[in-house]
Amino acid sequence: MNAMRQPRLDTDCTGRITVVADGSSAGTDERRAVLVDLGHAFVTTDDAELVAHLVERALAVDQDFVAAVRVAMVQLAGARPFVVLDAESGRLLLAEPAAWSGGVVRELTA
Repeated sequence: MNAMRQPRLDTDCTGRITVVADGSSAGTDERRAVLVDLGHAFVTTDDAELVAHLVERALAVDQDFVAAVRVAMVQLAGARPFVVLDAESGRLLLAEPAAWSGGVVRELTA
């Protein structure tokens, strides 16, 4: 598989959170370094994986899935929209950062 192919699909440390993202965000190296210091293990350098770990970290503080996705979203400057799946609840969210829609998280349903 081509490592540069977009969109990217990645998971958090636990496998609970899966993120699909297309493109990259500015200033992600610092956030990645902080998460590594907190014990998160990264397999890739993809923003999708970074978002998964940010959501995982937010869920450790507050189990509200929508709130956790919002916390991750505001930490990414210039982020593109991304989709987040919580394997535990089966919920699927679309996060559209401020640059795209004013900062909206929408639940996707079948």
